[in-house]
Amino acid sequence: MAGYKVISIIQSLFILICGISVFDTFNDIIGMNTAFFGTIGSDWWNVFAFWAYCFVVVGILQLVKGIIVQEKG
Repeated sequence: MAGYKVISIIQSLFILICGISVFDTFNDIIGMNTAFFGTIGSDWWNVFAFWAYCFVVVGILQLVKGIIVQEKG
């Protein structure tokens, strides 16, 4: 199940990036959100849209994992 492992790693990275972005929103220590979005945001590219995109990617990959896994027996 090499595909399952790769998809799980990609999901973990997206969740980690989203978590760092959430943390950075409240403390602005890292400056990640400022680097990504600057001071001007749009409806399609702002911190909340970024989180939504991360969740969509993780959800789609989770669906793919559910489809590719075969039960033994």
